[in-house]
Amino acid sequence: MVWEPEFLVSSPSSLSPTSREAPAVPANRLGFGQFSGFQLKIIQEIVTLVVFLVFSLTFLKEKLAWNYLVAFAFLGVAAFFAFAFKVPAPTS
Repeated sequence: MVWEPEFLVSSPSSLSPTSREAPAVPANRLGFGQFSGFQLKIIQEIVTLVVFLVFSLTFLKEKLAWNYLVAFAFLGVAAFFAFAFKVPAPTS
């Protein structure tokens, strides 16, 4: 087996998927009282994209193009519509 850089990076993260996703379960349980399931998913995706944006700019040295900025603006508009209006409370 050749020890390629991709293997060294991907192996630790693929060996422990539960350690990455275990904190999300209590956060979803705590947040479900204040936010709907749709809103929690939108929060999760926005946080993921912001973290990846910082990672790709700092470590991968990617350039931020205008179309990415437009896409982030549309995501901001989507988040506005998801949180600006009251939705009916979930029924138990």
